[in-house]
Order: sequence, then C-alpha cells, then structure tokens
Amino acid sequence: MKDYEKHVILLLDEIYVEPKESYKGGCITGKASNSPLEEATTVQTFMISSIFSPNKDVAAMVPVKNLTAAYLKDCTLPVIKMLESVGYLVFCLISDNNRVNRNMFSEMCGGTLMPYVQHPCSKDRKLFFLFDSVHLLKCVRNNWLGQCDAESTFTFPDINDGTICKASLYHLRELYKAEKDSIVRMAPGLSYKALYPSNVERQNVKLVLKVFDEKTVAAVNHYGLQNQVDVSGTSKFITIILRLWKVLNVKSTDKGRRKRDSDLDPIRSIVDENVQYLRDVHSWLVAWEGLKQKSRQGCLSNETLFALKHTVGTFVELVSYLLTDMKVHYVLTGKFQTDCLEFRFSQYRQLSGANFHVSVQEIKESEKKLKIVSILHVVSASRGDITVKDFIVQAADNVDNTTDVKDGIVQELLSSCQACDEVEISESESQSLVFIAGYVGFKLGQKIVCELCKHELVYDNTLKFDVSSSDFSYLSEIDRGGLKWPKDFLLEIVTQSFIVFKIVVSKECETKFLAVGSQKKVLNLLITEQLRKSGAVDGECTCGTTMLSLAQMSLSYVANIFLNNYCKKEADKITVGKQKAKRKLKTLTH
Repeated sequence: MKDYEKHVILLLDEIYVEPKESYKGGCITGKASNSPLEEATTVQTFMISSIFSPNKDVAAMVPVKNLTAAYLKDCTLPVIKMLESVGYLVFCLISDNNRVNRNMFSEMCGGTLMPYVQHPCSKDRKLFFLFDSVHLLKCVRNNWLGQCDAESTFTFPDINDGTICKASLYHLRELYKAEKDSIVRMAPGLSYKALYPSNVERQNVKLVLKVFDEKTVAAVNHYGLQNQVDVSGTSKFITIILRLWKVLNVKSTDKGRRKRDSDLDPIRSIVDENVQYLRDVHSWLVAWEGLKQKSRQGCLSNETLFALKHTVGTFVELVSYLLTDMKVHYVLTGKFQTDCLEFRFSQYRQLSGANFHVSVQEIKESEKKLKIVSILHVVSASRGDITVKDFIVQAADNVDNTTDVKDGIVQELLSSCQACDEVEISESESQSLVFIAGYVGFKLGQKIVCELCKHELVYDNTLKFDVSSSDFSYLSEIDRGGLKWPKDFLLEIVTQSFIVFKIVVSKECETKFLAVGSQKKVLNLLITEQLRKSGAVDGECTCGTTMLSLAQMSLSYVANIFLNNYCKKEADKITVGKQKAKRKLKTLTH
C-alpha cells in the first residue's frame, strides 16, 4: 500500500447473533469474551476503511454479552495499537449513537466527550470521534414519529432569524392521502411505509429519504397553498435536514457537477459554503436546545440532539485538520459512515443461509470466505498476480507454531489438576468411557500400521475376553460383533482424560478454561501432563513408537468427543430455559 492509503478510520458496530456455542477446529466458539460462562448475544466488530482509497477490511471481532463502555474501551485501544503497529494510521473512530459507544468515547476523552483527543500512539496526531450520519438521519425521523401530540409536531427556531416554527408530520400524511389514488403524484416518494413504518422499517434509510426529499418539499408547499394551510415550518425543517444530509453524504468528486447541486460538491477549503452551513446547523441545534422543551413535546431526544450537535461540530474540526494538517486537496464527507460495515454484516447473513440470527461460528467462517475471495483478486503493479497458493505458503512460513494459549491460565489449570485423584467416576460414566475408548481404538487402528501397537489398544477377539465386568456390560449389550473392546492402556488414557476434563469444566476452573484461545490444545496439554505423572505412558514398542505418542494420537479424538458433548449440554440448557419461559408466559396469559 502507498503511504496515503494507510490513513484509515475505525468503524465500530455490533451484529446480533444467536446465543449458542459450537465446537469446531479445536475451539469452542459462542461464549462471550467479557463473560466466558455465558453465550454471546452480539459480536463487536471493528473495520478499517481507508479515507483516500477504496480499501477496507475487518480488523477484529469480539463476541460479547451486555457490553459496557469500560470493556469496549479495553477492546478498542488494543485494536488501535495493533493497527498502528502494522503500519496503519488511525485518525477517527465512528459508531452509531448507542449509549455504550457514546460513554466509551467520553471515557477516552477523560469523562467529557470532545471532538478529538491526543492520539494514544502519537503525541503529534489527533484522534477524532464521530457518530454515523446515516444513523443520525434515521434518529431524526424516528424522533419526529415519536412526538406525543396527535400531529407529531416539532417546535424549533428558524435557522436564519430564530423565529419559532412548527414542523408537522400530519401535513405529509394529509398530502399522501390526497395523492395516494392518483396515477401521477407531486410527492411520488411518500408511501404508507415511509409515513407509518413498523419497527423494522424504521431502520430502512431509503424510507427516511422519501420523507427528506426535494420533491416532498415542493409538494408540501403546493399542498399548503391549495388548502390554505401553513406548512412553512414543515417545509423549512425538511429543507434543513435534507441539505445537512447532502453535505454529509458526498462520496464522489463529480456528483455535485452531475446533479448541478453545490451541496454535493466535495469540501476544498475551510471557508467553503458547506463548512459554513455545518457551523450554522451547529448554532441552530444549540438554539433549539436552549428552548428547554420537555421530552417528546416538540423536540429531539437528548441523545439524538447531543450526537447530532457533536457530529456537526466535529466535522468542522475534522475538515480543518484534513485540509490544514494533512494537506489533502478535498474532503469527501460520505467516507465517514459505517455503510461498509453494515454491508459486511449483510454478507455474513447471506453466506449463512440468509438468516438474521447467525451464530458466532458462522460469522467466523463467513469472514474467512470473504478473505479468500479478496485474495483471489489481488493484483500488484510491482509484483504482478499473487495466487492464493503462493499467499498461503508464504503465510504458513510466518506462522508461529507454538501453542496459542495464555501461559498464566495454563499454569493455574495445571495446579488444579493435582486434585485428579479426588475425582470420582460413577458407574454409568465408566461404562460410557469403555464405549468411547473402543471407538478411539477403532479410529487409531485405521492409522497405525504396526500390529504390536494395535495389540496394545484393543483386543483382537472379544471371545477371549471376560465380559463379566460391570464396566463392560453396556458395551456387551449394544455390540453385535463389530465394536472394538479396549485394553487397559487405552481405557486408562480415556479415563484420565475424562478426569482432567471434569476438573477444567468445574465451577472453579470453567471460566479460566473458556478464556484460553484453543481449548483443545490446552486440554491435550493438561491430559499429557497428567498421564506422565501417573506413569501410564511409560514404555516403547519394538517399532520405535512410544506409549506417549500413542496416547497423544488418541487425545485428538478424546478431546473432540468431550468438548463437543460439553457444547451440546450447554445448548440443551438454553433450550430448556426458553421452553420454561414460554410455559410461564402461556400460564400468565391464559
């Protein structure tokens, strides 16, 4: 990448996921990073978007439940430092107007939200904070719908002279009723969905833009003249918000010329008309706030007003910083939006079967697919075509093959495993372990060539084996002649593995175990240490294969079985909880 392409903005948003856990690839996914014992309900996603090029990519994903501002800050700062360490220059954070995001921004500013702070990775740079303009546009429309009076009226000061005006959604609804049966309309964008949206439709920005439209302004003025109704306030309000949206949504250099609208031109100077309009809107919002109206009685909500005022004011500071300090030729305000992150979320859902509630595992797999697709199109001017095979080979050479676990937590788990001798196994568990050991012996038999090694794992002929033991009664009942009967060596490995697993998922250790990066690697490490201490893996076959290596080969199957069953058990708990909640609700509403 060229130097100017490395200046990026960091986008923050959450995607809702189905609260369930999965076991795949040696890892348990679905648990919340801020609460390892609970299933994640959202995935906090960080995406970088280059301000001077079309480059964009997901930088980090964190499964969370009940996210707090403090934890979000603890996630955001490491992401910024990580991006800075690999060469990117992060100069702006953008999120929607969620209270958690707002509080996190305030904490990064020392308690009071400001347009920018000193960059945490450089004393000579600034880090700006913005709220997504698309989200704010929807909030303004939703606030208008939420006014408590029958006509949904905003009472606001005029942006030019400060006189009090009233904008009523009733005027637009009457205009729609007057034209709805006509083949041609003066306000073709107005529809029932745009004026009476459902909760889901309120998130559709296209329906918002049908209200804040130039044709709507002209049509409502014409409607007022025809019906002798004062619609000046409604017209002024739509005009103010519409022009603000145009100024904050410039994504190309020639759109203003094509549309013959100077509001759509990129900002090239700090004395530009569009910059001055942003200052005027900021003063207008301050004046509106000064009216001190009660909630839902003619005003924006406190959250929307605060976020809109902050964003408009910050854009003025940001434009000055880009033009003066960074020496750019022009500013495209439409670059400072989270649209690309929302589009990424839609790709996750489409790749997961067009489901809204996708799982954490499905999001991870979808992101891997998108990464591979992006690699397929890499063409470098200096290096030529870059194939996927070459990329994977080069990446594999740089991979650290050490176990990706937290050493401190592993040491704590190792000390906890000293209590293995105190763990009791029930009779039903012993019988199940015999069956599992037989399955492991069957799988290993397909890989091992040495007949002596196979002989150490399972019996050649079950007729020679005494099945009177109670531990083998379950296996003998279900065996129709094809099951493998494990020997003491293999049964000891499976039993010790189960004892270690019971310890790591106990109340004292479960949180620590779920917090590590790869549960399968950690479990295999703990079991191996326990087997060495017990002396169960001493010895060597004549072919040169040690008993320890045979045990380690079997641990892969054993760990998969235990971890997969653990995830199924946790999933059953969620299902039972939902069914109980449904029964309670049915009883109360009967």
